[in-house]
Amino acid sequence: MKKIVKIFLLIIIAYILIMMIIISKHSKNNYCHKIKITIKDSSEYQFINSKEILKYLFEKNYEILGKPVYKIKTSLIEEKLNNFPEIKKAIVYITDNGIFNIEVLQFKPISKIVDIANHYYYIDIDGNILYSQKSTNSNTIFVNGYIPPISNKYFNICELTNNNYKIINDIYQLTKYIYSNEFWKAQIQQIYVNEDREFELIPRIGPHIIILGDINNYETKLENLYLFYKEALNKIGWNNYKYINLKFRNQIICTKN
Repeated sequence: MKKIVKIFLLIIIAYILIMMIIISKHSKNNYCHKIKITIKDSSEYQFINSKEILKYLFEKNYEILGKPVYKIKTSLIEEKLNNFPEIKKAIVYITDNGIFNIEVLQFKPISKIVDIANHYYYIDIDGNILYSQKSTNSNTIFVNGYIPPISNKYFNICELTNNNYKIINDIYQLTKYIYSNEFWKAQIQQIYVNEDREFELIPRIGPHIIILGDINNYETKLENLYLFYKEALNKIGWNNYKYINLKFRNQIICTKN
């Protein structure tokens, strides 16, 4: 009889201990005890980082750590983060283990535009216009020269329907092509728009300037230049020319130093 009572007491004690663990865990999970921020494409771009997001959360006095999960305004925080010019998409949620998660997808600018008024903005691969004052990495093509200023009410290239802005659409087409081509992405570091609204390309290798002309047939012009690089410059050297002119159809005219 005593043995049965002892076993019964042990079962009760074990049950109480298990319930205490469950209650303790459940109580912990009802409060946020950790913030986890994931910048999904940070290896390629550092347009925004975790420290900036944490600083924003604390500056805005969003109470997160130690706060009951049901009181944390995840939808509001998500909405505010999606207003960042550098953030393409932010997702905010809390997991069952009490972790406050922020997942961020950055915009990927392909060009930095500096207009004639010395204002600048970025254009990404999808034609989105980003009004950010931050610097990005070397993969971004720098474009300057005789470029008309635009109002910050525009957020995509497709909105620039005024003919005065055609040059900006041309810049987008050209930089998108360069960015999407591994050779030209590595070779072209700057584009200058001259007074005639024609393009001059400044390469990373070689002292020459590439005079592309207008946007017409730009793909064929660059394909011809690639062959010229491969067949001629690799043999005679990259330092012999000051200008390489592609303006004329199926012609490459070189000016020596």
